[in-house]
Amino acid sequence: MDTEKALFLEIIKPAFMKKHFLFLLPLCVVFFFTACQKELSIELKGTASAGSLQSDVTGECLPKTVQGVYEVGTGLSATANYIDVQVNVTGVGDYRVYSDTVNGIFFQANGAFATAGVNAVRLAGGGTPLAAGIQSFTITFDSTECIVAISTLAQGGAVPAVFTLAGSPNTCLNYVLAGDYTVGVPMTAANTAIISVDVTVPGTYNLSTQISNGIIFSGAGSLVNLGQQTIVLTANGIPGVAGSTNIPVTFGGSTCSFTLDVRTAPTTVDYFPMTAGSNWSYQFDGDPNDSLFVRAKAGTVTLEGNVYTVFEFTVDATAGFADANYRKSGSDYHTYADMGDYFGLDNAINIDYIFLKDNVAAAATWQSGPINGTITDTSGTFPISIRIAFTIEQKDVAITVGSINYANTIVVVEKYEVFDGANWVDATEFIGYFKNYYARGVGLIKQDYYYEDGNANPPVDYEQDIRRHQVF
Repeated sequence: MDTEKALFLEIIKPAFMKKHFLFLLPLCVVFFFTACQKELSIELKGTASAGSLQSDVTGECLPKTVQGVYEVGTGLSATANYIDVQVNVTGVGDYRVYSDTVNGIFFQANGAFATAGVNAVRLAGGGTPLAAGIQSFTITFDSTECIVAISTLAQGGAVPAVFTLAGSPNTCLNYVLAGDYTVGVPMTAANTAIISVDVTVPGTYNLSTQISNGIIFSGAGSLVNLGQQTIVLTANGIPGVAGSTNIPVTFGGSTCSFTLDVRTAPTTVDYFPMTAGSNWSYQFDGDPNDSLFVRAKAGTVTLEGNVYTVFEFTVDATAGFADANYRKSGSDYHTYADMGDYFGLDNAINIDYIFLKDNVAAAATWQSGPINGTITDTSGTFPISIRIAFTIEQKDVAITVGSINYANTIVVVEKYEVFDGANWVDATEFIGYFKNYYARGVGLIKQDYYYEDGNANPPVDYEQDIRRHQVF
């Protein structure tokens, strides 16, 4: 690399990263918010898939569901005893996800991933528990692992639990819903309801709700403590009509209910909706106290002959809002912004560029126009030409953010290139890059920033995840 370009990168890097970390702005969107287990070494018959198990910072599989009752001396049933985990698939093909054998039991699943992105996998249980207690199982896929804990009852301990539904006879107390509920879309392991119960006799339970609007929730397991605790019910079925749906729950002599909203299938095919009043909120690195609010304003503005919708955004409503401009032309989504200010250049450089295309296949690429300016530091003033390079990494895949699965998501990699006088050169190892996720009918649902570390493949440094949205 020539001396002039290296000097530019050292100058621009602090200013560029300061903007991203203060305003959390995705450049392409300019939001500024921007038997024992057998033959573990068995070979797969076809092309092996690749990817990673989803887990939290402690290594626990997340999200996960443990189903069934586990009792010493009682063999597991593959249909009643299972674990659901999620895998972020980066390469489709055959898979084997499995646990180690602990306390005489194990879990495993075989199949084929047809689509990249987050996929749910159900591991069927096998074997017979040997001893009571809580055991941790290591789940393995590809080169990744995560942990699931399972509680085993003593022999004869699988007596029915006695409990009442907290909130009975009215609304289930502090219930928590997860997943999307859309007309005509089958329920998955991501569609769950957590309800509270008051346990007077520990034991096992098997609970199913009534069918309402084509949906039924059910769950089975063990309650080992006295007092109030929670149980997880998983949905099955297909919602029939849109609107508020009441789900009655009955156990013994108590009853309560919870309500969920079934929405119509999105009528818009937009991956970045711009309808007035639509709004989104995000959190950063899983911290609900570090958040961003974004809203599409009514009306439009005309800039250099193009008509834009104005979005307002803030990380602190008491401090006011800032604006950004967007438009759609055909299948291309544009933004208009001062990129000289963004990159910390000496001069203002207002440009319109495409940050998303929804009609091209995975691996498609395009670039912004050149951003030509100068940058000054104590060493002097230097000319610079930089551009933004985009690649569709995945097209219309399912991506899970939090506990919600977003189908039809486009994943866009956004990198930066510097002109060295003869060629455009990738600057990832010096200033990092972004990966942006756009769900059809929703908009931006996730953004990861890969921090520069002197390598071509730097690590993720911060994550911006959607936590709520309302699209009109």
